[in-house]
Amino acid sequence: MISYIKEFLFDKGADIVRFVDISGLPECQTQGFASAVVFCKAFPRDFILAVREGELTGYEFADMEHETDAIADQLAEYLREKG
Repeated sequence: MISYIKEFLFDKGADIVRFVDISGLPECQTQGFASAVVFCKAFPRDFILAVREGELTGYEFADMEHETDAIADQLAEYLREKG
């Protein structure tokens, strides 16, 4: 299943995918799960340069955040479908 999750996330545009042990966290945070999927998308070079030059409007970050949220929602649906 791990390979399917990785493939799914990379197909959706994730740049890094990791599986982490969360069993040491309080159950109110883990909802009883022992592991979690962590993924991220790298900011484009132009975005980083805009941050450095102080030219970032803030919308770019919000757009990236919405994009990763959408991927997370799609992953949740994918996992529900797989049981």
